[in-house]
This record gives sequence, C-alpha cells and structure tokens, in this order.
Amino acid sequence: MIIGFGSSEHAFETAEEDAIRGYASERYEALGLDYFTDELIADIREWLDARAKAYQRMAASYKISTDHPDRYSYYWPTVIADASNIVIKLSVHHINRRHGMSTDGWALLQTKPLFLIETWDMPDRKAA
Repeated sequence: MIIGFGSSEHAFETAEEDAIRGYASERYEALGLDYFTDELIADIREWLDARAKAYQRMAASYKISTDHPDRYSYYWPTVIADASNIVIKLSVHHINRRHGMSTDGWALLQTKPLFLIETWDMPDRKAA
C-alpha cells in the first residue's frame, strides 16, 4: 500500500466485501432463486446504497467535528449485473487525519476494489 495507509484500510474493504457477499447470499436463499433476478439485483443495490450513504454521512460529520477518529473510510458503489453475475465496484476514500507526511495531517487514499459474485457462489437450493 502507501505510507500512512495499510492494514486498517484493507480490513475495511474486506469487511465490506464480506458483508455484501453475505447479504446477497442471504437474499438469494430467502427468495429461493436459481439465478439473479431483477428484483434481487435492485434489492442489493438499494441495500448497498443505504450502507454507503451511512458511511458518507458519518464522514461528513467527522469533517466538522473536533471529536473524530484518526482514520475512517467511505465509498460510492457501482453494481453491474446479469442473471449469472454481479460485479461490484466500490470507489473508496480512506482518510488519515494524522498522516506524518502531510503538513496539515490530512491524507486521502482512493482505491477502487472490484469483486464478482456468481450464481455458483450462492447456496444450493434444497431438493423438493
């Protein structure tokens, strides 16, 4: 990674990917699907947008607060999907408010992790 950024940013991205995969799998199984329907894709987009907005609101409040964490992250999601695949891109901003190489202490690292969810990744349907 970059000086001043590393394991906590990677952990954030990994935790978000795990949460998104978990939600997609849970909804897929709950709906009893064999492929990714428009309804499921819309559900995932809506859930992910709400999650991203919560992080964005939190980051906006940190910018004007004197009581803030030294490091935090937020993102904007993009979802591209068809019946067999869902591709998710997160445009992530990682903020470090105590960066040693910055005159004002602020530093930003932008990453764009991509991940693929396939129907093969989903739970098998139970035989009737």
